[in-house]
Amino acid sequence: MASMWDQRLGFWWIAEDQPDRPAIVTSPDGARTYGALAGRAHQLVHLLRDRGVQPGDAVAALLPNGIGIVEWSLACHEAGWYFIPLNTFLTGTEIAAIVRHSDASVLVIDERYAAQVAAVDVGTLKAAFATGAVDRFEPLADARASHPMTTPPDRTPGSLFVYTSGTTGRPKGIRRPPPEGDPAQVANDAATFGRAFDFVPFGGPHLVSTAMYHGGSHAYWAGALNVGHGLVIMPRFDPEEAPSFDGDELSEGGLGIAIIRTIADDVEIESRPGVRGSRLRFVKKLT
Repeated sequence: MASMWDQRLGFWWIAEDQPDRPAIVTSPDGARTYGALAGRAHQLVHLLRDRGVQPGDAVAALLPNGIGIVEWSLACHEAGWYFIPLNTFLTGTEIAAIVRHSDASVLVIDERYAAQVAAVDVGTLKAAFATGAVDRFEPLADARASHPMTTPPDRTPGSLFVYTSGTTGRPKGIRRPPPEGDPAQVANDAATFGRAFDFVPFGGPHLVSTAMYHGGSHAYWAGALNVGHGLVIMPRFDPEEAPSFDGDELSEGGLGIAIIRTIADDVEIESRPGVRGSRLRFVKKLT
């Protein structure tokens, strides 16, 4: 091997080669290995295909930071679907408008956001799922239970379909054509993102402390998975909570950080009592 980058990378190949490797080190929903996470994503593909979802269709997700949003993104990226991660701070009117404008075929939500989807016409969708109990939405756990976790046939790459926050008017959709080829090869090729930001293959773990629906955040946590970094997912950024991910949960290479959203009057991380900024190997600031 000429360099550490001359090896099989990308989420799907890592899941094949090292299924017991931690993919989610810790999160509000627990932990997952690469193999288990891949199996859960495969299961969603089988479920939606059974509901008539076709390549090129869009899947919208209103989900908090956690394993669910990762599973849905992975499923879309191996089944040729557009993945629309919805800003959890959008109003019900905005969410309904995005679902209509995007021509989404599927909407999946967490029960905590039930009030925000009251205006969505689920009758126009091929499927509507919820984690928890939400009127008009099918419980996801029940819907997926009968479907296998085997690798689905005829896999094809999907793509991210994001909407702006709408600060200059209505949210605007940004949809790019998906790449061609095998999803596993595409994920391997996408490992160049991590290389550009000095990620080390099979280093990490990688702290995800910002909203995972954000397109920038998605790029970092997906990029981390594609180079073998397990994710440490926080519900939201809290500099005094971040050090609690310590000891055996951290690799010798230190803690990588996806994006910390800071404000101008924040105290520097190093000066916060009990916050060891030296553990953070890479920091990206959004203003």
